Amino acid sequence: MMSIDYKEAYLKWLSENIEQDQIGEDVYRVTLPYLNRNNDYIDLYVVRREDGLYRITDDGWTISDLSLSGFELKLSTSRRTILDSVLASYGVSLSDESEMFVESSLDELALKKHMLSQCMLKVDDMFYLSKTNVQSVFSEDVGQFLDLKH
Repeated sequence: MMSIDYKEAYLKWLSENIEQDQIGEDVYRVTLPYLNRNNDYIDLYVVRREDGLYRITDDGWTISDLSLSGFELKLSTSRRTILDSVLASYGVSLSDESEMFVESSLDELALKKHMLSQCMLKVDDMFYLSKTNVQSVFSEDVGQFLDLKH
């Protein structure tokens, strides 16, 4: 039986499915093969700063897309607390313009890109806590509870 190197197979797939485009002098867009809730690939932007460090950002896309979908963080302290917890668990910061970002040295660049991408996906999943979704689930649960009591 032939031995399969699962790690190498995954790394090959990852390498073949990541796109990188230079969009400015020191700015690159990196498209990762991870899908958000809309089945879109996620994009990161890597900016090399003058001090030699890197800023990796979602350019505000994650929170903006949630907002466009009817999910408002500013109206709910509970949802904001959840967001802050998710950001902290991945070591990600949030700017006043709702841009999720990390700063990194070259040595930590791969890890920081990975942490930001995972955080973006987790924050994107907060859509399921939108008022419409929560009301729908709550109504269904109450209906099932009342049906069981009759």
